[in-house]
Amino acid sequence: MSVLQTDRPARVFNHFGTLCSRVAGFLDRHVSLRSIFIVTAAVLVLLLAALAVFGANDSEASVTVVTNEPLTAFYIERFNQASSRVTAFVEYSEEPLSMLESEPSSADIVIGRGLTEARADGLFARIDDTADRSDIYSALLSSTRVGGAQRLIPLSYDIPAVMLGREPDENPHGATIELSELRTLAAEHNERSDTRFTRMGFSPLWNEEFLYTTAQIFGARFRHGPGGRILWSSNALEETVEFLQEWSREHNEGFEAEEEFRERYLNQPPENLVAEGRIRFWPTSGAEFFSKPDAERERLEIRWLAHEGSIPVSESMVSAGIPRQADEPEAARELLQWLLTPEVQGELMAEADQQNEPAFGFFDGFSSVREVNRRIIPSHRPQLVGQKPGFAQLQPPDTLPDNWNRLRSSVVTPWIADIVRGRDGRSLRERIRRFAAEQAE
Repeated sequence: MSVLQTDRPARVFNHFGTLCSRVAGFLDRHVSLRSIFIVTAAVLVLLLAALAVFGANDSEASVTVVTNEPLTAFYIERFNQASSRVTAFVEYSEEPLSMLESEPSSADIVIGRGLTEARADGLFARIDDTADRSDIYSALLSSTRVGGAQRLIPLSYDIPAVMLGREPDENPHGATIELSELRTLAAEHNERSDTRFTRMGFSPLWNEEFLYTTAQIFGARFRHGPGGRILWSSNALEETVEFLQEWSREHNEGFEAEEEFRERYLNQPPENLVAEGRIRFWPTSGAEFFSKPDAERERLEIRWLAHEGSIPVSESMVSAGIPRQADEPEAARELLQWLLTPEVQGELMAEADQQNEPAFGFFDGFSSVREVNRRIIPSHRPQLVGQKPGFAQLQPPDTLPDNWNRLRSSVVTPWIADIVRGRDGRSLRERIRRFAAEQAE
């Protein structure tokens, strides 16, 4: 509460005292006792109205939180219990950026995934003062700069991983594992009878998300370019396709053998197939792996994917921004600062654990605040002790093209799968143009 707000009621009383003195002098000279009573009553009414007006400035502010992340509601409920000045209301939107475009004043703060698209530049106010924090990973802060300005603040992120069977003597890789090591590990696990494979380490074509993750790791860097053009590294995509094709051809005897194995054996949950040794590993993430029951995780180990020491950050990073037309920007900043407090994040995680909320870490991921990852998250997830990724190696995504999630799932990932299989010779650029034309119809 500001000093100005605190002093306002006192100033009202001072002005009221002066006014009463002047009114008393006037009444003494000009009016009867009955008139004095009427005027005094009127002044009292005016005083109560003035106190109501000035007092409103000291009452709590209301902020509207628009989100596409379900955990936000759980956190906001706790914020409302802790705050005496600000009350927050949550509104869910699958696409918060599209909602802001159509209703610019619909939110005071937006918290969610997929906010680092290029259009965020025109939707959110600068937030440089909140971002001036040495305890937030600088790489994550840089990734939430849009249009050359800090318009978003990173809250949480996840990174790709694989789950392997618990065989400590055969897992000397530490917390991370390089893609090349992973491919070798899968090949060494292969076993076949006279007619077919009875064990197969892994095929990238069994999991399309792994195909896209591989492109990320190799440095494809899908991003927003000038004039809304989508940019990427063609060389990195070529390396990705070549790496994945070699995996299938040289280690698994081709796509047909991989598909036959999939149809015969991949009819159970992947974690069961890994634990039983039918396959060597399966792609996952921190959030997905640590949401599994303890009994399942005890049979498995997690390794974070890396390439030449770099660890890619998932594009589903949770960030927050204050819209340009927010009605309560200062109250929204108060909420944001609360969320960034390490002690608060620890309390939220502890309460989530007590209530069996299926969440890993903060917002179902690692925190953007260094101290939380070093000290707090491992205390809630003991399996992370000795298995934490090297946070200095983080490689966050660039500013993404608008409507990227839809484009990625509908065009980019299927294109990688088709090219690896040799099914479609059309370029990715041609696929994107065709998709855009279909959406415009």
